[in-house]
Amino acid sequence: MHPDDYPLYRSQTAVLAAILRLVSRDGYLWHHLQTAPEERILVALGKLHEKHLVLMDRRARHLRREAGLPLAQVVLGPEPRGGVWPLALLSDRRLEGEPMRRVTDPRSPLQWVAWRGTPGSPPTELHRDERGGGLGSSRRLPTGSFWRRPCTTPPGDWPRLVAT
Repeated sequence: MHPDDYPLYRSQTAVLAAILRLVSRDGYLWHHLQTAPEERILVALGKLHEKHLVLMDRRARHLRREAGLPLAQVVLGPEPRGGVWPLALLSDRRLEGEPMRRVTDPRSPLQWVAWRGTPGSPPTELHRDERGGGLGSSRRLPTGSFWRRPCTTPPGDWPRLVAT
């Protein structure tokens, strides 16, 4: 597959669903999140493919898995914002030359930027689902600014507090 032929996801929800599927069903347990300038995204995809073969079709990926070779896949955001394009590099093992983190590590959760609604909306974090035991639940967690805003409202100013 050529970088020009990379299929784009239509929404943030589709991106999260793809990441969850790759992690929970396909065993991609290592991640690295990064951004690339909008005008250089095809070059970035090409370089990632040269290093880690991220643009393979399903059959080639299946053959690499059977042979015990490392698998890597890249998930692009649905569109660039602010001149940058987010991408998630996922792999079934650590990739040489990449600062990979384990998806189950609580100190560095797998986060995806939230570009819904307001620009300051919190990122979506993927966490271990305690009910099912696997990694498969996603939650939008408020950031510190979300919690500080109600605390800065003067006491007794409830109409303003509820309106924010």
